[in-house]
Amino acid sequence: MKPLTYNNDQETDLLSREESHFLDFKRAEIAPGKLQESVVAFANTDGGEVFVGLSDDTAAAPKDRFFPFQKPEDANNHLSVPDVLVDPQVPGISIELIVCPTAPQGLVLHFIIPKSPMVHYTSDKTCYVRKGAQNLVLKGKDIERLIFAKGQRSYEDVPVETVRAHELAESDYMQRYLRLVPTAQPAAVFLRKQRLTNEEGQVHFLGPRILTAGVMLFDDLPQAALPTKCGVKVSRLETTDSKYKREYLKGTPQTIEGPLQLLIDRSRDAVMHMMSGVTYMVDGQYQSLRYPAVAVHEIVTNALIHRDYGIKDDVHINIYDNRIEVISPGRLPGHITVDNILQDRYARNPKVVRLLNKLPDPPNKDIGEGLDTAFRSMRDAKLKPPVIEETETSVKVVLRHESIASAEEQIICYLETNETIRNRQARELTGIESENAMKRVFERMRKAELIEPVDPSASKTKYSYKLVLGYRDRFKTSGSES
Repeated sequence: MKPLTYNNDQETDLLSREESHFLDFKRAEIAPGKLQESVVAFANTDGGEVFVGLSDDTAAAPKDRFFPFQKPEDANNHLSVPDVLVDPQVPGISIELIVCPTAPQGLVLHFIIPKSPMVHYTSDKTCYVRKGAQNLVLKGKDIERLIFAKGQRSYEDVPVETVRAHELAESDYMQRYLRLVPTAQPAAVFLRKQRLTNEEGQVHFLGPRILTAGVMLFDDLPQAALPTKCGVKVSRLETTDSKYKREYLKGTPQTIEGPLQLLIDRSRDAVMHMMSGVTYMVDGQYQSLRYPAVAVHEIVTNALIHRDYGIKDDVHINIYDNRIEVISPGRLPGHITVDNILQDRYARNPKVVRLLNKLPDPPNKDIGEGLDTAFRSMRDAKLKPPVIEETETSVKVVLRHESIASAEEQIICYLETNETIRNRQARELTGIESENAMKRVFERMRKAELIEPVDPSASKTKYSYKLVLGYRDRFKTSGSES
C-alpha cells in the first residue's frame, strides 16, 4: 500500500477536526481488539472515519498530536481488524496510509467505514453503535431494532442511469465542494472512495454510474438528472384555514432547485423573505409573522436530508397567515416515531448526512440535534413548540405563530390539578433552565399573593409551593411576565 502524502493545508484541516458522530482518533498503540469497537460502531450506524496514529487532543500543538506507526509492517494487525476480528466482515471499507508534514517519518492509518447493510459484532459478540463521539453497547431489543432498520434500503443508494462518474466529476459544484473540503483525491477518486459510484453492468466506454446521493449532493442541477422530484415548492396562502385550497394561493408557488447544500440555503432564504411581508389580524390589530431563523433553518434542513427520495414529490413549504407547514415526502424512517423523534435518531440517507457534514459550515451542524434546536429556539421566542404529524406518505412539521403561556400561567394551571410544585418541576414544566430564574418567578408570584410556601422551614430539596385562596381574582389584575 503506497502512502498518501498530505500537504500543509490538508494536515491543518485534519488536525482542526474534532471527534464526532463520524470521526474517531486513535493512537497507534491501541490494541486491535479495542480498535474493532469503533469499526463496528461506525458500520452499524451512519459510517465514519478512524485515524489511527493521532490523539484527539485538539488543544495540543500539532507535533504533540502524532503517535504514528513507524513503518507499514507495524500497522498489519490493525489493517486486518475489519476482516479478521469483526463479525461478519464489514464490506466496502477503504483503508489508506497517510504521511503528514509534521511527522514525515511516521504513518497514520485511515479507515473510511461505510454504513453497512448488516449488523456487526466484535469478536466477543458485542454490538456497538456510534452516538456523538462515543461507541455505545447495544443489547436485547435495541439490537432487534437495529436489525429491523438495517433491512430497509435507502433510495440514496439507487444508481442513476443518466449520470456517469466523469460527468459529475466535472460539475461546478463538485469542484467547489472539493475546494471547501480539502482532499488530495481527484473528483473521480473521491466519488469512488465515498462509495457514490456503481460499476455493476456498466457500459465500458461510459464509465460507472452515480448513486442518487452523489447526484443530489454534487450535480449542478439534480432536479433535471433524477427520475423522481427532489426540489422545493414554497407557497404563500392568505388564510388561517386548516386546509390547503388553491383559491388561497397568492401568486405562483416558487420552485427552488440546485445541489443539496444550495437547495437548503435557497429554501431557507426564500421562506424568510416571503414571511417578512406577511401580516395577519389578531384581536383587531395587524401583527407580523415572525419566527426564529434557526427554527426555519433546522426544519427545512431536516426535511431535505431525511426525506425519501424515492417518492415522486417535492418538499412543500406552505406559509399561511398564522403558521408555516413543511411537508417532507416519506414516513419517519426506521424505528423513529412522532413520540421518540426528539430522543432517538436514524439517518435515512447516511451518505447525504455525512458528506454535507464535511463542509466547513455544514447545514446539519449538530447531528441528531436539529429538531431539538428548533424546539428550543421556538420556546426562547415565546412561541408554541413545533407540531410533528405523520401521514401515510409524508411527515409534516408545523410552526405556529401562537404565544406560549407565561411561566405564571403554566404554574397556576399545574397547581389547579396538583396540590404543590417544586422548583425542579416548574423548570421542567416551563422550559426555564436556570434554578435562580425560576426562584424569581416564584418570588413575583408570592408578592402578588398567588402562591405561598407549603412549609417555610423546609429544606431546599423539599421546598414547595401551593396556591393561595382567592388567587384567581388577583392573577387577573396582576399581569404575567415570565
